[in-house]
Amino acid sequence: MLKCSLSQARKVLLLCNLVTAGCLFQNTSEAFQSLTLNWNASKDQTVTGYNIYYGKSSGVFDHKISVGTATSATISGLVEGTTYFFVATASDAQGLESPPSGQISYTVPGTWLSITSTVNGSSRSVLIASSSLVQPAWTLQTSSNLRTWTTLSRGSNSMVQVTMPGPTAPSTYYRLTSP
Repeated sequence: MLKCSLSQARKVLLLCNLVTAGCLFQNTSEAFQSLTLNWNASKDQTVTGYNIYYGKSSGVFDHKISVGTATSATISGLVEGTTYFFVATASDAQGLESPPSGQISYTVPGTWLSITSTVNGSSRSVLIASSSLVQPAWTLQTSSNLRTWTTLSRGSNSMVQVTMPGPTAPSTYYRLTSP
């Protein structure tokens, strides 16, 4: 049986530093761009390896990864918001392959965020918004030291749209996390 698993339980989707003096943004976005597939070893003694096939259309597999006798494989470089389809085969010493396993699909989660800082006289505000749903849940937090984090807002299967007063500390960090 081919199954997929995510190797990390919690991901930081966005970390943003807003320096109040110069309104400098530094952000990095991390989404699930790799996937680990696991399967049970074949009981057939002639099996010498496994192949993973995947592609962006059901039944069309334009990528092949040979993994030897391993019973798991990590597929990297997957594009956010894209659905991929996977099958596995077993092979023998002559290179003959078994029929493919049942197909599974996986949609790589994506987070598209815009961060806007507005200055109106001496007043400053920050808007953090996503252009799509963030699933399954998200938490927006802030910190002035990257050690202590305060939750500003939470949501579940929703878009992110949070407006808040501009930061008062010399450097304020924001992060968006997903469990």
